[in-house]
Amino acid sequence: MSRKLQNIKNRVNRRKANQETAIDAYIDHLETAREALDRINAYIADNGEVGPEDVTWAHTGSMARIANELKEIQDRIDETGEYA
Repeated sequence: MSRKLQNIKNRVNRRKANQETAIDAYIDHLETAREALDRINAYIADNGEVGPEDVTWAHTGSMARIANELKEIQDRIDETGEYA
């Protein structure tokens, strides 16, 4: 095989290996995101783990921050807001 063809073959193989590495990393990130969503859903379903009679402005501020950060993620996914 000529040197030129060998170089092309090497580049293709590196590209394939790089894509496989990217796929593995992507799958890891998906799993991390799923775990985070499970925890977030449980937290929200439990009203932020605070009873109505125990809510303070600190709880309110924390929930506002969570809501804003989730809205930013939603905007990024939907390509709306600052991501439009």
